[in-house]
Amino acid sequence: IDLPHVIRYVVFVGVPKFRFRVRIEEFSIPAYLTFLYNVRSVLSGDLRYRADRLVGQLKRLAPYALSVQEALKKAAEGGELSSFDKHAVEVVKSAVEFVEELLKRDDMRAVIESSTEVKLAYIDGELYVLVPDVTTYIQGSGRTSRLYAGGLSKGLSVVIVDDKKVFYALQRELKLRFDEAEFRHINEVDLGAVLAEVDRDRKAIRDLLEGRVTPASRGVELLRTVLMVVESPTKARTIANFFGRPSMLLVDGVPIYEVSTGDAVLMITASLGHVYELPTSLQRVEESQREVLLKWFGSFKSNGYDGEEYAVIVREDGFVPVYNKLWRCRNGVYVDDADVPPDCRPLDVLTAIRNIAVEVDTVLIGTDPDSEGEKIAFDLYLGLRPYVSDIRRVEFHEVTRRAILNALANPRAVNYALVKAQVVRRVEDRWLGFGLSKILQVKFANPNLSAGRVQTPVLGWVVKTYEESLRNKIYNVDLQLDDVDLRLQLPAETLQTLRKKKKMAVKLVAREERVVNPPPPYTTDELLRDAVNKLGLSADAAMRLAQDLFESGLITYHRTDSTRVSAAGLAIAREYITKRFGEAAFRARTWGAEEEGAHEAIRPTRAVDVEELRGLVNAGVLQLAVRLTRNHYQLYDLIFRRFIASQMEPSVVKVAKYAIEIDGYVAEVERTIDVKHQGFQVLYQVTPVEPELPTGTIEVTVKRYRLIRRILSQADVLALMRQRGIGRPSTYARILEVLARRYYVYVAGRRKLMVPTKRGIEVYHFLENNFGNLVSEERTRLIEQHMDAIEAGKARYEEVLYELFDEFKKEVLPRLAGG
Repeated sequence: IDLPHVIRYVVFVGVPKFRFRVRIEEFSIPAYLTFLYNVRSVLSGDLRYRADRLVGQLKRLAPYALSVQEALKKAAEGGELSSFDKHAVEVVKSAVEFVEELLKRDDMRAVIESSTEVKLAYIDGELYVLVPDVTTYIQGSGRTSRLYAGGLSKGLSVVIVDDKKVFYALQRELKLRFDEAEFRHINEVDLGAVLAEVDRDRKAIRDLLEGRVTPASRGVELLRTVLMVVESPTKARTIANFFGRPSMLLVDGVPIYEVSTGDAVLMITASLGHVYELPTSLQRVEESQREVLLKWFGSFKSNGYDGEEYAVIVREDGFVPVYNKLWRCRNGVYVDDADVPPDCRPLDVLTAIRNIAVEVDTVLIGTDPDSEGEKIAFDLYLGLRPYVSDIRRVEFHEVTRRAILNALANPRAVNYALVKAQVVRRVEDRWLGFGLSKILQVKFANPNLSAGRVQTPVLGWVVKTYEESLRNKIYNVDLQLDDVDLRLQLPAETLQTLRKKKKMAVKLVAREERVVNPPPPYTTDELLRDAVNKLGLSADAAMRLAQDLFESGLITYHRTDSTRVSAAGLAIAREYITKRFGEAAFRARTWGAEEEGAHEAIRPTRAVDVEELRGLVNAGVLQLAVRLTRNHYQLYDLIFRRFIASQMEPSVVKVAKYAIEIDGYVAEVERTIDVKHQGFQVLYQVTPVEPELPTGTIEVTVKRYRLIRRILSQADVLALMRQRGIGRPSTYARILEVLARRYYVYVAGRRKLMVPTKRGIEVYHFLENNFGNLVSEERTRLIEQHMDAIEAGKARYEEVLYELFDEFKKEVLPRLAGG
């Protein structure tokens, strides 16, 4: 039914629902899928495995629902079955038998009846399952609100609630699909005003359909056409799917997704990241381009500095970084024209975007909300501005329908302060990084070596910590005191004494109860640390997984050093905690509320834990642009637990403090011996319980001991980078990856220990001895502060560039000139 000028409202007499008995003749794929994904969270072990397997099988049959019903009919009548029919009947029988098995168990029925998503009811003495029919609700209510020349018409949907439990489940599933979906009680709505607005739209539609008026004569603005450019195809697909099933166009090989937002035709595409980059040298760009540059600037050289080598030209009135177009060929991405293979047929993303942009009313650039994303937005703006007059920037920190609609409604200009900071950072890396790298490559006769302002002090932490551990011999010693295990770190002399005497004195100093508050939600460095320590992932792999989760709309932006929680985040925590643990367990904390800007901690975008997420994905309720792996789910679980814990009541623990004496050597030991109140630790444990130690003079057994080679793990280095103000959320993982790729460190074991190599040690000491001021931790921190000041508009980028260039001329250029 598509009668936008006629249908004003829809009234559902009773909540739309599936009501079925567990019989093959009443089988329905949507009903069983809804039931199984709702009950899987209360199942465990083999039952959950079987439920997931059935969900997968039913999902694959869902597109052929009519054929499945015909197969069931043929089977009931004893007809001949095809191979597909046999498979379908077998899957249906398995599903019916499984549900029947669950409902026969008293414990399962009790759990299901206590859930908020599934209703069991006895009607005329027979057991029925009741679950919401979301598809019927969407299709029915959608008849009242249709697209026309003036946009999306106003409609009214009224549900007469005959079952609160099924209505709650309907609300919840609608909110999972459309995060701004909301029901209001009829007493809270001015029905007269709503119907007046509905009738105005109906009259406008009738007048337009019957040709009595034109859109212009009624003051109706026709649907605008808007092109949104994001960075990744995954993000583009995720956004497009928020607004129905998108159509896809291929323009010069670049996919463009087209949808309607109600007041605009929205086209979404991806730039695939940066479109311009500094070439490694101006000698490696096309000759015609070099001739243009020479015509403009006359010469690339200035007082012993050759701008051609660094792609940054120095003039009396400032600096000119020269960017080149990125070539995207089938076998790789190239920044130097000289490297592009002769048979390359490049994907010209910018030209494709231009060809679409000239056809639309507005271009919105929705790249990531940081300085890197702002530079991409700036480059796209420059590339499109000659062809399009209305180009603006949109910013969102989570990929959800609500966030995208809010961004579309609040476009802004490009933030030039962020662009300047990114350009300064890139130029500084070119001068110092390229300059020092060339010196290293000559010194060690190795073209694969590199150095950098952040990379080198981080390498220094790894090297110095390792060398310090070689000088100071400390042992990890595992002891047994009666039947209690204890680990101590002891110097060599004390260990020898303990091995001889096999006794120690243990004194209980105090027992006390302690309130333990939850940690704040994740920042980038904290997330990467836990991913390394708890999941055994590398920092680089964890960052890629977090990128997938962000672009799929499951978490907020993952490159952040903020712990701030927004009102939307608090609402998510309240919903989950209240439902799972009760209202008393919720403690609203905004954490970094005093921080400036819109950046937020890393958190989930829905009140959905990892088990429910699996169920929603398996059942097809959430259709993501990325196929989630076990590692994706594990990382999401970490983020979800940490965030929810940050909004829960404190934990109360009992702590015992001991003094341990071994022949004059005293060690203090603290152990959590009991948890008096779990609080947030029911989700996120920070104080594991250990048995109390026996007291007095105790005979001990030295089970094992091992010399500690103090080696920093990736998690340790990430913590130091954050604590000491070195690096940024967007570069943390990249720095660690470069150290491993240059073979300065060897990354070992599940803990990702960073063992310095002979090459790494030699390179660091050479740089420290010859360029200590340039690559010191203090100088690096100061430069980071300069960058932050530029981003905040508190420093002139030209002055910072002059300071950096002066440093480069004095410290690096003479060494390069001298060979």
